Amino acid sequence: MPEKTDRTAVLYVRSVAPCGVDDVQRRTIDRLERLAADGVLESVEYEVWGDGVPADDSGTVIKGVYDEFVEWADDQGYTLAPAFRDRETGTMVSDECRTVISFPLLCLGVYEENELEAVFPCSDDERTYTIEDGLVGLEHRTVSESTSVESDDQPVPQSGALNDD
Repeated sequence: MPEKTDRTAVLYVRSVAPCGVDDVQRRTIDRLERLAADGVLESVEYEVWGDGVPADDSGTVIKGVYDEFVEWADDQGYTLAPAFRDRETGTMVSDECRTVISFPLLCLGVYEENELEAVFPCSDDERTYTIEDGLVGLEHRTVSESTSVESDDQPVPQSGALNDD
């Protein structure tokens, strides 16, 4: 019987995605569901988001999620770029431009006891850590004593949440 876990995964999925992405979304969902069935995750949640949010928007839930991701990345020494990026956009009714934060097609947040422990994708000075890296880390449950999960001999960002010791 698997040990009880307080680990939750939240998969953020773009509401409108290009052709072909639905297969990737389905495979990712299937793997997360398998991890939940195996007891690695207590639960899996799914959230739909658009392609971005105005950078100055402070009242929406999704901007709050983004801000939480940024805080985690800053605290852990990672960045959310290039998956999340700022872009300037205008409207047909005004000459005014505003900054919009573009969201990736898929994003995985891993929470331990309601505390954010990892975000995929994210990057450091050496590489970008993908959702695939996060899933492999969860599936293998191999964590070094530092703050990383090992995946194909490459560290995957983590605050220690995948450590089952």
